[in-house]
Amino acid sequence: MHFKLTYTLQQFRLRSQTTEEFVVDEEVPVRVVLRQPSETELSQGFKDDVTFCEAYAQLAPNDKTLRIFDDIETGILRGTPDRFSIGYKDAHGQMIYLPVELPNRLLDFFGRASDILSRAITRLVHTVRWRTDAHGPHRALATRGLEWSRDANWWNPARTRFSLHFEQINVDRSVSKPEKEDIASLIQEKSDAPLHHEMFREAWHQRLNNPRSSMIMAMASLEIAVKYCIGKLIPDAQWLAENVPSPPVVTIIKNMFPSLPAVCSLPPGAVMLPNHIEEKLKSGVSIRNGLAHAGKFTVQIDAMEEILASVKDTLWLIDFLCGQRWAYGYISESTRQAIEANVVCPSSAAMDNQEVGGAV
Repeated sequence: MHFKLTYTLQQFRLRSQTTEEFVVDEEVPVRVVLRQPSETELSQGFKDDVTFCEAYAQLAPNDKTLRIFDDIETGILRGTPDRFSIGYKDAHGQMIYLPVELPNRLLDFFGRASDILSRAITRLVHTVRWRTDAHGPHRALATRGLEWSRDANWWNPARTRFSLHFEQINVDRSVSKPEKEDIASLIQEKSDAPLHHEMFREAWHQRLNNPRSSMIMAMASLEIAVKYCIGKLIPDAQWLAENVPSPPVVTIIKNMFPSLPAVCSLPPGAVMLPNHIEEKLKSGVSIRNGLAHAGKFTVQIDAMEEILASVKDTLWLIDFLCGQRWAYGYISESTRQAIEANVVCPSSAAMDNQEVGGAV
């Protein structure tokens, strides 16, 4: 079966009207064509500083998947004009409606083809932009869709699985009297918001569009927070903490932090680094190191957000240890419960009574 995947490359204008062709070796050889937009495409609204990237490859379906293609072409697998996932005209001009629920076997095959062709285009575009010193946005590729064909002449649209990511953000804020007093005190003391929180905010913002940068930034924010904590609580060690490159942050938090002279202390029996946080932080360190050494990044957004959430909880814990008692309340409930699992009098309610921690 022939497959074709089309991307557009933003802010990259080919000077030549001829196409540029390359072969990229993936699971199968992939032919990638770079070309200017056609007159029709320009009339549809595409800008002339866009380059079309078309990847072509052949993949052999197994017998069961091949029968699904047969069912599509013979009309056995059909939706209705009122309920369909894809509607298109076939080579004879007949309108085809595919059902909303397509066989998983077919979707898996389409997904595999899309992954192979997408990797080929991405690899080629990154190399082309590097070699030609091309400027432009970090994420410059936009998909135009996957297509399949028996003869590589008439192309049919292929539906692939997709996911939507929703985030509920509460933008409503009111400043309570205790918060106002804390803010005024922090400003008067020239205690600006720590750099690690600014860096984490940037990491969280980039997680969907620039996940690699997001992961690197998040783990850097954790390292900076650890150094900040050591320098804050052991002033004589500040120079050493700030100048040691890439400290073993998980080991330091787990083994060193419990013995630090914290301004606000956890109650007896509390766990400084709960198991689920330790696991996620170690995973983040490993992924960051893999990026730095091999450039590999295959983390899904859900797994990435779990790592980032663990980093954020740890940043709030560090703020608490350094004297910001209110920061403990921003640690997620599940993490606070894990911290306090062995505490005789858990602090969830006691936080308001300031029964947890040392002096401010």
